[in-house]
Amino acid sequence: MKVSELRFFVGVNLYLDNQVCRLRLEADQPGESVVTPVPAILLRRWMQVFPQLQEVLETINPVGVESSHAGHVLFSLIEMAAAELGWMLTYKKVVSLPDRGGLDLLFSYEERQVTTLTVNYAQEVLKRLTEAKEVDREALASIMNREHKLFLQKAVPLSRNIDTRYLYQSARERDIPITMGLSPDSLILGQGRYQKRLWKKTTPGTSWVAFHLAQYKPHANIELRRVGLPVADQVVVNNRETVPRAARQLGFPLVAKPSTTDMGIGITIGIQDERSLLTAFDTAKQHSPMVLLENFIDGDEYRLLVINGKFVAAAHRISAHVTGDGRHTIRELVNMLHRDPRRGVGKQSVLGRIELDQEAEAVLAKAGYTIDGIPPAGKQVFLRGTSNLSRGGTCVDVTSDVHPDNQEMALLAAKVIGLDIAGIDYITTDITRSWKETGGKICEINPSPGLRMHHSPTEGEPHDVAGPIFEMLFPAGEPSRIPVAVVTGSNGKTTTTRMSTHILRHSGACVGMTSTSGVYVDDELVHRGDLSGGSAAQQLLIDPRIDAAVLEIARGAILKWGTGIDSCDVMAVTNVADEHIGELGVQSREEMAKVKGLLVELARKMVILGADDPLTAALSKRSRADRVCYFSMMEENPLVAEHIASGHPALRLEQVDSELWMVLYDNSMRHPLLAVTDLPASLGGAALYNIENAMCAAAIAYGLDQELESIVESLGTFQCDASDNPGRMTTIDGFPFRVVVDHCLNPSALAAVEPAVRKIDGDRRFLVYSMTGNRRDADYSKAMQVVAGDYDEYHLYTTDHYLRNRTAGELTDLLTRGLLDEGVSRQAIFVHASEDDAVTSVLGRAGEDDLVFISSWNYEMTFQHVKKFIQTG
Repeated sequence: MKVSELRFFVGVNLYLDNQVCRLRLEADQPGESVVTPVPAILLRRWMQVFPQLQEVLETINPVGVESSHAGHVLFSLIEMAAAELGWMLTYKKVVSLPDRGGLDLLFSYEERQVTTLTVNYAQEVLKRLTEAKEVDREALASIMNREHKLFLQKAVPLSRNIDTRYLYQSARERDIPITMGLSPDSLILGQGRYQKRLWKKTTPGTSWVAFHLAQYKPHANIELRRVGLPVADQVVVNNRETVPRAARQLGFPLVAKPSTTDMGIGITIGIQDERSLLTAFDTAKQHSPMVLLENFIDGDEYRLLVINGKFVAAAHRISAHVTGDGRHTIRELVNMLHRDPRRGVGKQSVLGRIELDQEAEAVLAKAGYTIDGIPPAGKQVFLRGTSNLSRGGTCVDVTSDVHPDNQEMALLAAKVIGLDIAGIDYITTDITRSWKETGGKICEINPSPGLRMHHSPTEGEPHDVAGPIFEMLFPAGEPSRIPVAVVTGSNGKTTTTRMSTHILRHSGACVGMTSTSGVYVDDELVHRGDLSGGSAAQQLLIDPRIDAAVLEIARGAILKWGTGIDSCDVMAVTNVADEHIGELGVQSREEMAKVKGLLVELARKMVILGADDPLTAALSKRSRADRVCYFSMMEENPLVAEHIASGHPALRLEQVDSELWMVLYDNSMRHPLLAVTDLPASLGGAALYNIENAMCAAAIAYGLDQELESIVESLGTFQCDASDNPGRMTTIDGFPFRVVVDHCLNPSALAAVEPAVRKIDGDRRFLVYSMTGNRRDADYSKAMQVVAGDYDEYHLYTTDHYLRNRTAGELTDLLTRGLLDEGVSRQAIFVHASEDDAVTSVLGRAGEDDLVFISSWNYEMTFQHVKKFIQTG
């Protein structure tokens, strides 16, 4: 069995409305099967190595563990490794591929790099298990332990911690768009101009001064003391020689800690003598150039959480410990604790594991125990001096128990330091009593406090601490989403996208656009290439410059990578043509419509559909939007007529005073927009397809609440030139003959454009043409049927990048055969090795008043080649 593909889908996709990973498994050799059950003796041996394997297998293979094949086992190992990182497979499915003799393992994922590491690790573990002999069990366990540690070393720094995961999910539940930043600690909330970034729990409102003041504990201590808040007495030392004097000044017992670290790293508490103090100083010094010595405060540790000037939650933090039962050793009791599924690695899980290291041994020794000692029943034995959850501590919610004075103390502390989110560490003997009575002290203030003790306490009531953060970032009435329109369809989607963007820009908005030609922000090309996919859309929506976005999303992108987005305001389907059938598992127009229907389901306000094709119009059944708007080239389309009669929005062509007009209807009101002849993109009415595109674009703008006057003015200025619509019936000047370039590289697009080309005068007519290699044989003939007889010469070419499993000769032979079958003379057909060769040949052969029509993959490259030809004569 081998992994043939690891593919990541973002946004809504064919499998789920959230991101999904697809792991495709195939047999190593032809004739082998990937679904052959693992021999029972092997499976039992593997479950001895991994006791939890059986439990996980039962959820993946409900038919029965005994029938599990290697794919089931690999899936289980992936899930077990993911769980250690705190990443739960909320979606998992095994899909058989009988035609390929393989399997698809589908599962939810978080980070691509972490997922890849996890899959590779699981594969390596399965390989080790398969190759291991019975006598190798101890050696196998040693190897597995080493591989496991190496995996965690690589994966943990790249994984989301539990707080990031919690904030991510909480934002989704509140319908706030959220994207992971470059770091697993980084989150981008909102879209475009409304976006806000979080790094851990620091926000755009967290000042650099406040953050660093809180991090440098000596200065924070002084600032809090100035306003009369209770803080521990402390002295800063930076060398061993000054430690004894500081100890005499403060008096024992003492605490030694680094001046700038968190998570309890390098801290020693309850120091009673100078020798122990020097050792503690050396430990702290390893983590910070400055070491704090402060009075030990008797009492329990509490964390008080303040967000946006409000007390939100409090937790009693308890150091890592076990409770004796009189039978098991401390080591065994710790192993028993680790069976709790909430315990995992560091900050990735609700609770951290307890490492039986030197620090644990030292803490146990103070209490008179060793790791292999057996404490009496009910005896609580601590293994850490600090209470950090990531190091095995636990917590109990005490929010409702905090005395009002202690709440006010926390609020003032956060205000003095200047933090919008602060975690105040407070030690007291009784949280229900005022600090003024108990003598409780603030020992630290944290500028990026952990939240898990509040949203997932070990005991007590969980609190929605994400809510106050999001309410601070996006106050009531402040949006987190910009207006977004999505355009898809077999043909016309790029022009429709450009027209829609043009209209929105006319209103003064900075508009982002993704398309087959690239990503644009306010008419500036940001990234070049065919970027009509979900990943480009996802990246554009976090650009802080844009006020609105129009996204072209093609069917290939949906099938390969997902939609990239979770919703939009307006969504338009221009048409569903007989294109790309047989590719990526789509076998019919009906199946193609289902793919495009995924985008229809994303619209909230309006879905716009071409009404002249029943299959496209029927997508209205999948709409979840408030409204559906149809557009039609026919004045008497019955579906549109019924829709208008019901008061719903629609656009259609109508005769107005002997001219053809685009007319909008809504709420039983009729709004003539403009005559077709006033639409420059219609080329005087010859380009019918652009009239259709303009109606769709007008509907998109109307759905985004644009004024009708602005829509009309914008469409009246949209040209078929290199500025507004490059590569779509674009004329290149500089010759005594006419050169027109278009991207009509499939039969239906060519059929739409060719009637307009026929109306362009030309003494002799030259066609430069090609298609991709992934079309059906009949598609090449269909394309040539459209143009046969329209040109004097046909110059066919190939492009290596678009051969798609065909040879260059095979592709041009299919096109040639199509022309010959239509009666075109072989002497009129010319075959070239590239587009550049074909264009060069035609430009050299064309004469005054001729027409050269170039069907081009890349307008910019074609334009540069033609420009070079002009310059070189």
